[in-house]
Amino acid sequence: MLLHIADDSIFLDYAIEQFEKIIPGQNIYLVNTEKPKHIKNINKIICNGNKSNEYKAYINELNKYDAVIIHALTSDKIKIVNKGSKKIIFVWMFWGADGYYINKVKSTLFSERTKDILDKLNNNPNIFSKVKQYILSKDIFNIPYSLLIKKELPADYQRRKAIRRMDFCAPVIEDDYFFIKKVLRVKCKYLPFSYGSVESLGLLNEDDSFNIKESENNRILLGNSADPSNNHIEIILALEKLKFGGEIICPLSYGNNEYASYITKIGNEVFGDKFFPILDFIPLDEYQTLVKSCNIVIMNHYRQQGMGNILSALWNRSKVFLSMKNPAYNYLIRNNVKIFNVEFDFIEFEKRLTSAEINQNKDFILNQYSSDNVMKKAKIFIDTLVN
Repeated sequence: MLLHIADDSIFLDYAIEQFEKIIPGQNIYLVNTEKPKHIKNINKIICNGNKSNEYKAYINELNKYDAVIIHALTSDKIKIVNKGSKKIIFVWMFWGADGYYINKVKSTLFSERTKDILDKLNNNPNIFSKVKQYILSKDIFNIPYSLLIKKELPADYQRRKAIRRMDFCAPVIEDDYFFIKKVLRVKCKYLPFSYGSVESLGLLNEDDSFNIKESENNRILLGNSADPSNNHIEIILALEKLKFGGEIICPLSYGNNEYASYITKIGNEVFGDKFFPILDFIPLDEYQTLVKSCNIVIMNHYRQQGMGNILSALWNRSKVFLSMKNPAYNYLIRNNVKIFNVEFDFIEFEKRLTSAEINQNKDFILNQYSSDNVMKKAKIFIDTLVN
């Protein structure tokens, strides 16, 4: 029997579909909410706030399961892992931010210009504040400080402890596992798993006749959120230098609101009414239509992020640009995907993909994310955990 501990997310639906096909009735899906808004398989999950007696009862009996699967390492799950006995087998479904946003790594996710923006938004912290921040990033100072002031261990220390406690890690891409293994010297073993397939994501139902990309006008999708790790500013300035005359769609509906306002202001100043920030949540089908209308997709993250968007863009014949610092770039290059980088390839960003390049990208997605291959990964995952 497997216990899944998750939040209210559509990704859990994809996981439920796979686990129930392979070991039906041998999973418990514990969701930390009383009224889920995103999960469709309501009859399959147990919904309770983490302060409820029923939720606590499950957490108090972790020893009886073959494994406990942590879907994204959020703060409440960190406490569960760190309090668990050594006999419990923990599996970490590594999504991205839950591993990359440790202090040792977080500062490396922002470009220098993005750091300047964050400083401005934080009212330009003086040198004393920066020195204090640096000192408190070190465990030797931060641990006693946090114990004295907050009466608990620092959040960053608790996260690293939970990651090191994991027995297995199932990342979005294997390069995430390589990264966290190197940075934190974790001993957890790798497990393959993909939440979605081309079928479940609806990619095979796309109408190939829908091809706005063949029009003369270029439209760019820039970033996937208002998280500063999108490093929008470099791309905006690069496009200004190249005198880009098309439209820019910039999703900013979740993340840092102040940062979203700043990027909106800069984008409007540079590109006027050609810059379209998405500041409010819009229906998924409407968002997907916007994404499909963009023949160029630029994601300037320095970490794996928005892989669903990237795969959809590749499938929809878009030309995708990532930073070479992003592990996803190396992952895609290694798998023979026709991908481009913002550091050296940007000068020819308006040149369209050839039919051969489009098919090359589709072949990769069909091979790696077909329903059959996704289920093979899930079978390996489950066979490793369940005797």
